[in-house]
Amino acid sequence: MSKKAFVTGASGGIGWEFAKQLADDGWTVTAVARSEPKLKELMAALKPGHPHAYVVADLSAESGIERCAALLRSQKHELLVNNAGVGIYGNFLDANLDKLHDMMRLNMDALMNLSHAFLRPPSRATP
Repeated sequence: MSKKAFVTGASGGIGWEFAKQLADDGWTVTAVARSEPKLKELMAALKPGHPHAYVVADLSAESGIERCAALLRSQKHELLVNNAGVGIYGNFLDANLDKLHDMMRLNMDALMNLSHAFLRPPSRATP
């Protein structure tokens, strides 16, 4: 049985490349991103032979974070690539406050919650 990797931010860039390289090395990949069409494209590009999967989730939303954390608590993965993230640049006072909060949830809350769910032993998992 192959090792399983959980890769966030997998719809492009570094996350896409992590998923591709891991699949090429024989890992079973669970890819996470907001865009289902891009995730389907990634699934088609991954090396076949393993039951790769994807999760459509917005990790800047509590519901997306919790859905992915629940998967990490319930399914064993040997590797978490916590790659999803975003930056908002420019004058702070001109930035949309809701977008800044979304960025903080994605860059901090998702990172912490998914890491915690991944590292917590299944016997000690919390609902």
